Amino acid sequence: METIPERLKLEVPEHITHEREIPISLVVPIDPEALNRQMQAVSSRLRGSLKIPNYRLSITVPAGIIVEIPFPLPSGFTCTRRSPLSFTSTYYSPDITIDIYCDGEKINPYPMPLTGGFDVDFGTYYVKRKRVDIIFTNNSVSDATITFQVIPHIISDRLYDEWYEPLVNTAYDLLTTLTERRRIVFEV
Repeated sequence: METIPERLKLEVPEHITHEREIPISLVVPIDPEALNRQMQAVSSRLRGSLKIPNYRLSITVPAGIIVEIPFPLPSGFTCTRRSPLSFTSTYYSPDITIDIYCDGEKINPYPMPLTGGFDVDFGTYYVKRKRVDIIFTNNSVSDATITFQVIPHIISDRLYDEWYEPLVNTAYDLLTTLTERRRIVFEV
């Protein structure tokens, strides 16, 4: 099976190299959002493998109640959106908190108080394979209608396994090699 670096080899036509040298550079994006934007740019070629819906939901969280909102991913798909997951409310209080779980792992170390609108970045949990759960805990004396919005970037597991993850790993390997070479230069 051909690897990503082998697929990226470019052949320059002979007439170009003889007339004058044209420097060619290939930039390997390492930011998940850059990869997502590249896939969006060719979305017509990825029909059935790429979904970018816009979810916006308002839910009333009564005083003294815990409400859990599960977002299971479609079977055979992976979400690669890193941010933002935005929250606003009709009522703010430090006694209203939000916890977010990605594939069963809590992404925030402490409950996030709803003292104003804010965005959440999934950080190291930007790859979601199964589901995202949002838990609202309202320990205040008033009901709150909380609105959250996200535009997930959902790609087929096949596209993730065969293209996205290998490209991220290739970029990491290239950066590691560059770092090692630079370290050797400085040690000499």
